[in-house]
Amino acid sequence: MSQKLRQAFRNIKEIEPSVKLAGLILSEIGLLREKQAKRKIFLSYFSLAGSFGVFFLAVFEYGGAFFQSEFWSLLRLLSTDVGVVVGNGSDFTLSLLETFPLVSMIIILIPVFALLLSISVYFKSIQRSNYNYF
Repeated sequence: MSQKLRQAFRNIKEIEPSVKLAGLILSEIGLLREKQAKRKIFLSYFSLAGSFGVFFLAVFEYGGAFFQSEFWSLLRLLSTDVGVVVGNGSDFTLSLLETFPLVSMIIILIPVFALLLSISVYFKSIQRSNYNYF
């Protein structure tokens, strides 16, 4: 039985795909790559818009707290009382560090970082897909 099976497979001719099939497969691959590139560009637009929105929201919500902190009033001493600041340099520096609005600054900088990442993804996807969207 196994001899007949081997003979049967030896007698089968190789099936050659049609010439049109290769073209159809390559055109489908090209269409899928184009769809993927358009999807990446759309997602980068969406992330850019979202990053801008979150940035403006963060500036609106936490910008007032950032600019109304005691840090800025202490920093103004540099322009008015330079002699006192230089005489008490270490205490002045520690006071600046204590009053720096770090949480507000971080909340404002996170959307900026996301915005820069979105811009990077946008330009990389345009460069790969050779689109001229700006």
